[in-house]
Amino acid sequence: MSSPRRAFLLSIVAVVALACAPKVGGQVSAKPDVQVLVHKPPMDPSLSYSTYLSAITPSILVAAWDTTGNSCIVLDNTLIKLRNDGSLIYSTNSSFGTKPGNVSKAVSIDSQGSCYVAGAGPITPTAGAFQTSIPSQEFIMKFDVAGAVTYATYLGGSGVDTPTGLAVDSFGNAYLTGSTNSNDFPTAHAFQPTFGGGNSDAFIAALNSTGSALVYATYLGGSNTDRANSVAVDGTGNSVVTGSTSSADFPTKAALQPGLAGTCCNAFVAKLDSAGNVVYSTFLGAADALGGAEDSTGNAYLTGVAGSGAFISKVNPSGSALLYSTSLGVDTTGLSIAVDSAGQAYIAGQIQFSSNPPPSLPLVSPIQTTYSIDGGFVSELDASGSSVLFSTFLGGGASSAKNVGVDSLGNIYGAGGSDGGFPIVNAINGTFEPFPPCQGCTLTGQPIAFKIAPVSGPVLASPSTVDFQRNPVAVGTSTPTVHVLVANAASAGTIAISGITVAGDYSQTNNCPQTLSAATNCVLNVTFTPTVGGTRTGTITIADNAPGNPHIINLIGIGLVPQISLAPTTLSFTSQVIATTSTPQTTTLTNNGGAQLTISQVSVSGDFAETNNCGTSVSVSGSCQITVTFTPTVAGSRFGTLTVVDNASGSPHTVSLSGTGANPALGLAIPSTGTSSATVSAGQNASYTLSIGGAGMSGTALLGCTGTPKGANCQVPASQSVSSTAASTFNVTVTTTSRTLTALYSPASKRSAWWAFVLLGIVVMQGRGKSRTSPSRFAWLLLLLFLVSCGGGGGPQPNPNGTPAGTYTLIVTATSGSVTENVSLTLTVQ
Repeated sequence: MSSPRRAFLLSIVAVVALACAPKVGGQVSAKPDVQVLVHKPPMDPSLSYSTYLSAITPSILVAAWDTTGNSCIVLDNTLIKLRNDGSLIYSTNSSFGTKPGNVSKAVSIDSQGSCYVAGAGPITPTAGAFQTSIPSQEFIMKFDVAGAVTYATYLGGSGVDTPTGLAVDSFGNAYLTGSTNSNDFPTAHAFQPTFGGGNSDAFIAALNSTGSALVYATYLGGSNTDRANSVAVDGTGNSVVTGSTSSADFPTKAALQPGLAGTCCNAFVAKLDSAGNVVYSTFLGAADALGGAEDSTGNAYLTGVAGSGAFISKVNPSGSALLYSTSLGVDTTGLSIAVDSAGQAYIAGQIQFSSNPPPSLPLVSPIQTTYSIDGGFVSELDASGSSVLFSTFLGGGASSAKNVGVDSLGNIYGAGGSDGGFPIVNAINGTFEPFPPCQGCTLTGQPIAFKIAPVSGPVLASPSTVDFQRNPVAVGTSTPTVHVLVANAASAGTIAISGITVAGDYSQTNNCPQTLSAATNCVLNVTFTPTVGGTRTGTITIADNAPGNPHIINLIGIGLVPQISLAPTTLSFTSQVIATTSTPQTTTLTNNGGAQLTISQVSVSGDFAETNNCGTSVSVSGSCQITVTFTPTVAGSRFGTLTVVDNASGSPHTVSLSGTGANPALGLAIPSTGTSSATVSAGQNASYTLSIGGAGMSGTALLGCTGTPKGANCQVPASQSVSSTAASTFNVTVTTTSRTLTALYSPASKRSAWWAFVLLGIVVMQGRGKSRTSPSRFAWLLLLLFLVSCGGGGGPQPNPNGTPAGTYTLIVTATSGSVTENVSLTLTVQ
């Protein structure tokens, strides 16, 4: 057998053996057959910049870099663009982030600096878009160098479409890959025009430079589950798709490995030319290919996980030979791969803690030599895959390096996440983020971006700010301790630390040595204990001999204090009899601050008393009531103060109290339900209701009423019992007299006074034969004249004793001993 063919077969065997080796306790029981030779490169790399990108943990982070090192980074629905020095070009979510449910899944950048984003969720398609609506809402958007939308279009079918990889060629065509279960996914010049079955198929679609039409689109899948994880494209439009399949009938062509290895899942790699014709499609070992790349000569690169470790494989342009395939440590996962013009591969990933066997990663010129539970890593292989040129851990607990890129000068770029223990240098957001990672996120910890440059010399890494503002605490209490990483983020050179001091409401302890070796770190344990409320600043100063000495870490936090409000702040009491107690009035105390209110005293001064339900403390947003009564000791205006002594700013807090003391009295008055005036016609009665008592005096009062006009009479009880504490009522009645007399007959009658003539006849008859001067005759004549005069007036006559019309003031008087009180009543007679 020829040597090349034997080498090829041994390489295939090595990948399969690595992925399918028997496991003990979840780990491989034997070391892989293929060993990586370690070679130290002629450089001493250092961390050039590293920065947190957000204080919020996203569920998705994707990033891409161009050959100059400019980056497009997407956090869920926010697009961030950075320069190669880590400075911010723009950050925007206005174009697609305001849509509910919108999440990006993939990103790319072209040679002009335009960013391309693929995701799922509602967008606003631009004019001429390839698809203006689809149920799955999978989309591609292009943003110009300033972050404005160039085009936006949907791209998908009626099922579930999940984009996972995006690439752009030199013509501006966008290549999207992912998984779909849509049986109507749009296809064009398709290698596989129909859905293969199972849970999902992989797909690859090329969209033209204006987003208006497909160059090609095809399914890639068999009858079981298939998914693509990445796509890469070379300068001529050849694309390489990598992923994982469990379909034995996955479509292959010119396959390096034509069949499914084992019973489940294999990595796959497929290459298509610029027209969508498949150059090759092949299984590749019992592994999961998570990242892929393509160099300028058409070689394909894959990374992912096989068995218990990361693997890296390189396939020649025709897919006919495996140029190399190797593992990279134990308990490692390759998440992303990039390649430079020399064919050197750069791998970013994550290493996970395990105890048996311990995790491993070959370290070469590292800028960080240790990690805690989960750490990120970046490694570089030479073009042959036989030597590790550079390899380092990155980050502390719960960290990962999810994406990797390289520029034309050999600077390495990455993005991932960290929950705190990541060395921070020259950051656009130098804030240390002391927040736990989100649950269920694919990204570990807060999002970060970094650059590793082949520049020698020590670099002291520390955050520019430790921000406690998201965890404010009450004055006099302390925050949980925050661990701040200080690192020598370089592969060579030591840093001498001569002192670490702290200022402000902060304290620190540390394990930093006097000499901090290359690729090592120490930890500052920082605590915030505010002495007063509000924003509190401080500093940690590290005196050292590294560039930038001294290094200042700014500290900022918020001290919470209670904040009291009293409502109302004034209580006014009406007139109150001396030595009697008023009706209670209440003021409400509320704690509007951010810390518990402690009350040391509640008191009143003057002729006032209080009761309350406040106790010794009031919780945040809590309230209580303070009730005040007034008991005057002397007559006249009386003043006092309600005072609350507490731990809130401005203590003591007060409420003004006032009232009027009155001497004891009968309390003769018009009650609230009565009235002091009445209007009647002459001859009618007027009624009033008065009250007496409740003003401090008791006994019996004599009542009287004066001021009545002619023909009127005011009637009141002769006396009334008086209570010192409660008022009773009595009635006052005024009678009036009509100003007219009633007529004997109706003046309206048409009948004559016939009775007068009858009576006259009787008188005449009786007078016959009598003397004209007879007394009886004279009496009858007088009676006749009187009756005639009474009956002949024609209507009522005025009553000289009637009550005249007018308005009168009546005085009701109450007298008890030497005390007399009056009430005026108004009577209007019509």
